[in-house]
Amino acid sequence: MSHPLASGRRWTQFLVVAATAGLLAGQSPSLAVVVIRDGFGDADINNNGVPFENVDTDIGGTPPLGSPNTWVPARLRDANGDGPANAEVTTVLDASDTGIRWLQTRGFTSGTSTTPGTGGPKPKMRIVDDATGAMQETMASGLNIPAINDGYAMSWESSGGGSTASGFFDRRIHLGPQVGDEVKVSFDFRIWRDAPNANNMLVPLLGELRFGLFQDTDNQLGMTNPFAGRQVDENGLPITGLKPAVWGQDEGMFEGSLTGQHGPGDDIGTNGDYGWTAGIEMSDTVNNNGGSSRIREELQADRILQGGDTHTIAAPNNLNPDPFGVPEFDFVTLSNAKVYNISLSLVRATEVNPGDTITATLTVFDAATQQSWSLSGTETLADHTSGGVPIAGTGGVQSDSWDYFALRNATSGASEFDFLLDNFLVEVNGSNAGLPGDYNGDNVVDAADYTVWRDGGSPDSGPAGYTLWANNYGATLPASTSAAIPEPSAISLVVAGLAAAIRSRR
Repeated sequence: MSHPLASGRRWTQFLVVAATAGLLAGQSPSLAVVVIRDGFGDADINNNGVPFENVDTDIGGTPPLGSPNTWVPARLRDANGDGPANAEVTTVLDASDTGIRWLQTRGFTSGTSTTPGTGGPKPKMRIVDDATGAMQETMASGLNIPAINDGYAMSWESSGGGSTASGFFDRRIHLGPQVGDEVKVSFDFRIWRDAPNANNMLVPLLGELRFGLFQDTDNQLGMTNPFAGRQVDENGLPITGLKPAVWGQDEGMFEGSLTGQHGPGDDIGTNGDYGWTAGIEMSDTVNNNGGSSRIREELQADRILQGGDTHTIAAPNNLNPDPFGVPEFDFVTLSNAKVYNISLSLVRATEVNPGDTITATLTVFDAATQQSWSLSGTETLADHTSGGVPIAGTGGVQSDSWDYFALRNATSGASEFDFLLDNFLVEVNGSNAGLPGDYNGDNVVDAADYTVWRDGGSPDSGPAGYTLWANNYGATLPASTSAAIPEPSAISLVVAGLAAAIRSRR
């Protein structure tokens, strides 16, 4: 997909322009850094260093077409209704594209000894080739659907509505303390019409794509939930005894709906985590107007991205408020035949502690038309009420740092949708942007940063901070992903340079 974030050269040029604009406006010096990127080119979705495992690339199928190709009997493809739909990837495109650890967090499909089931993940995420023509749905002789067209992508086979998965970071991402500091998450997106559940020509009924950044508020990452693991084996036979799974490291049922059902530890997971979320309405034949899209802050949500226990920060405007007319909203509905870049930006708007606020902006960019739509709203971090009623246990906690990204297909009734996601980015802009492990801010990870960590001065404390430093030792900040704003004393030089450039073009 052609988008400013996909080009390092254009991105650097953008940062230089933005730096100059900020300088002329009198803003303080800052950096802009892409701290996390996942383009899935390493063919290793769980980020364990081993590509092409079943959990990475096996999207199903019956041999011989199931290996290495995928048999998808439900898709609309040709008159015979047969043939492989998607060839499974067998080549590493970019070994350095290690990205983050992607795991489903909603549990597994059911199955019993009398009614065998797959016991598969819900959802099932796998890496596929989404270059033009690599899938039959993107071929002119197939469904002729536009591809993201940037190599590999993450496919999402939902196995029902309400499927949820997360991408776990290797560090906590902090929003800087100064006004204008920003954390932004973005990704390329398209509906997967070649998916196994026969939704190729259908659209979800009142469906939404929901996603957001979440904080491990209760510090449970790495803890074992004794009940969250697989309930049945791959043959559908029940697994007896405890079914442990580690939160943030294993697939499993890590939603708070388990709380109180089994015993101590069944609440380890998403229950109680804070986050900022966005929902975007899918295109359908009933309510095709974008009116249900939202930006929300979640506080102590029992099940993340569920829609309850949230603050609505922004919603589309109704352009036709006539009570007898059809509502028309100033936001997009996602089509099942387009490619989009979707982003959620979180910017510190004020720093009047404890009254500091965050401005959240949801943006959808249509790759084909170059058109974009945005929602924006501001929320006070200390506002821990719902409908004016205080939310128990939320006092004193501010959701301005995040440990993982979560995604959910929210649908109505039996409808569902599957999709592809690529070019996942987390950017940190402003005063605290920098290199992972660079604890003294000199854009080099060296022994001096170890001293800062040892003395407790790093934001990533404990063993995780040491590992982050060790893994990045010797690294320097690349020019292609960062640009420093010039010192205020250099304003005249910047203006002179711009003037010279204009004269040169003339």
